[in-house]
Amino acid sequence: MSFGYFWDGFCHFLVCALFVFVFIKARGGRENLTWEMLVGLIIGSSSLFFLPNKLPFLSRSENYYYQFWHYPISDWDILLLGGPWHRFFITHSAIIPTFLLYGPGNRRFALICLGLTIGISSHLAWDAYSSANPLIVFYPKVFYFKGFAAELWLYVNTAALLLVAEVFRRRAATCH
Repeated sequence: MSFGYFWDGFCHFLVCALFVFVFIKARGGRENLTWEMLVGLIIGSSSLFFLPNKLPFLSRSENYYYQFWHYPISDWDILLLGGPWHRFFITHSAIIPTFLLYGPGNRRFALICLGLTIGISSHLAWDAYSSANPLIVFYPKVFYFKGFAAELWLYVNTAALLLVAEVFRRRAATCH
């Protein structure tokens, strides 16, 4: 069994833990880490990185769906569009969590989205920091940002996501 994503996933997980700690401390420690936030954090940052890439007892199509548990939502571009689309601008930006602002106005949804948003922000920050030559893909080999422009994209979207996270935090605090 291959655990090819383990170390990168583990690093994403550690950076997410740091982001959550700082987010909660910045709010004066008034937030509680709920199970809803934890689900969102895991899906957004590292997913279940400690699982093997594929399971030998699953068929090819079953392994395809299984990998959605193995990779965080930002890396679903690999599964949905293929390797050349990795770091697709939609999955590596504030677009998805911002779109979720139009979702239901209940506390559980807001807490899951809060975790998801912090998780994706930490994922993007680690991608920007850890990649020697990052790439943001709009259309493979035709339109993309690379190097400093891609790092800037990732860091700006990290900051934007933290602002979106604050909106979800306020929504969670006012919903019942």
